Amino acid sequence: MIAKRILDFLAHRVNLVQAAAYSGSVPTQLQLSTTFEEEYRKNNEENERERDRNENTNNKKFNWILPSALVWMSYVSQDRKDYNVECFFGSKAEKLERNKLKNRFGVVQYAANKPIEDRFHTKQLESLDGYVVSVFDGHGGWQVAELAMNHLANDLDALLKENQKKHNNIDDCIKESLKQAFNKVEERYLEVAREAYENGFPAVARMGACGLVALVHNKRLYVANAGDCKAVLASTNEKGEVELTKLNQKFNANSKKEQQRLKSQFKENDIYICRKTGACYVKNILQPTRAFGDLELKYPEFNNPNNYGLDRGYQIPIENFKGPYITHEPDIKTFDIKPQDKYVILSSDGMWDELKKNDVSKIVKANISDKGNMAVSLLKGTLSAIEKRTNMSESELARIPQGQRRRVHDDITILVVNVQDQ
Repeated sequence: MIAKRILDFLAHRVNLVQAAAYSGSVPTQLQLSTTFEEEYRKNNEENERERDRNENTNNKKFNWILPSALVWMSYVSQDRKDYNVECFFGSKAEKLERNKLKNRFGVVQYAANKPIEDRFHTKQLESLDGYVVSVFDGHGGWQVAELAMNHLANDLDALLKENQKKHNNIDDCIKESLKQAFNKVEERYLEVAREAYENGFPAVARMGACGLVALVHNKRLYVANAGDCKAVLASTNEKGEVELTKLNQKFNANSKKEQQRLKSQFKENDIYICRKTGACYVKNILQPTRAFGDLELKYPEFNNPNNYGLDRGYQIPIENFKGPYITHEPDIKTFDIKPQDKYVILSSDGMWDELKKNDVSKIVKANISDKGNMAVSLLKGTLSAIEKRTNMSESELARIPQGQRRRVHDDITILVVNVQDQ
């Protein structure tokens, strides 16, 4: 059965595993249920039924697994009504078509927060030959990440269609469209958050999400980033060795480059505060220096202008506010896809906080022919690094309830895209 195969992949590490393949449009988590909580409830009920069925079987070794983490392995067909297990796990015989997303990607997620605050999205573009994949790392809640998941790719597709009418250069068209799509997500959130804040819901000012988007068109790769998610391009050299190329800069207050920029731009002694090594925050509030949302760092109207008390959920206002201190605008980079290029790997910082570049290279090399195994092995490697860092065993880490687990590590999302035959 599919669940057992994934359990074998994860070596009993993941507390809940659900596998799914889809027909119709490329999936998002929203297509599975209207909210993560609803999906969590359904998974919990199914898990209880599964445990009851297995109670008197030889599968009792699986009964400790609880519903609190999520693994999606999605290999998508636009026209298939069912799925093939081998394809689902990354069949080596799968056929890839240029500019088509079908059979190209695999995703794994592991929740630390309850509910998980990471989101991802994939889309076959209609406006031009190509596809787009995205990872969104929420903070302060899942809401902004979900907003970006639901709208950014669709907005981008519409903008690409419109901008092609006025651009002769496709590079310029795509880069402008990416920037505008990021703007639209920010505008959507600002609109709903403004009304909520004015009506006594101050938490909306502290919610945000980092966004990392990769678009493939012909033999060109476009990467737009706002935040501290990270993407790499995995290639092989003449010796068969795996080489990783960084595709984006991480925008985070831990970065020396960002610290220098913030000091130069704002001339404020507290523009960033380092609580300890590797834990620096813009205005002692937020680590990412680019993100959707986080409106208390951008606009004075979200800086508690009426000086409401902490007992009402408001934060102490920033004195002499001179924001915006952070921005949602993406940094956009372009790359040529060459014959030696194999995979693009996008991940939230839940993976990159734990694995070093050399660790990722070894895992990619060991799974170079199978994106499914690669994604799962990267997750297993991440969990092993967490166990080593915390001096915990597999079972000890697995028993930490979702939500409490956030004290140990972050949400983890790993999206692997095969760019061969592109």
